[in-house]
Amino acid sequence: MMTHHSKITPFSPRAVGVMANIKLTPKSSKNEIKEFKRYADGFVYVRVSVTSPPENNKANKALLKLLKKAWKPSDVEIINGEKNRSKAILLKGDAGTILINITRWMEENDKRMPEE
Repeated sequence: MMTHHSKITPFSPRAVGVMANIKLTPKSSKNEIKEFKRYADGFVYVRVSVTSPPENNKANKALLKLLKKAWKPSDVEIINGEKNRSKAILLKGDAGTILINITRWMEENDKRMPEE
């Protein structure tokens, strides 16, 4: 079970970095951080697609590589949901710096949080 702290954002600062709630779609046409979407449970997730299949942890590895490249944490780790589409990912490093990197990425890629 994932721990959610906010229904406004998929990101939650921690002492060791930032937790991110992710919905992963493997075997897609391209590797992409698609959007921020509110789901039926009321929480916001980052929708991510990767071309890799879920077998042999390939989709998870592709996800971590994509997040590290886009948001530049010192490291990334799956905390919860390794075998599920819904995942809790820890973006390791200084939380303030990571959140600035995410905000900059959002502006550069014209991504927005969903309305309340």
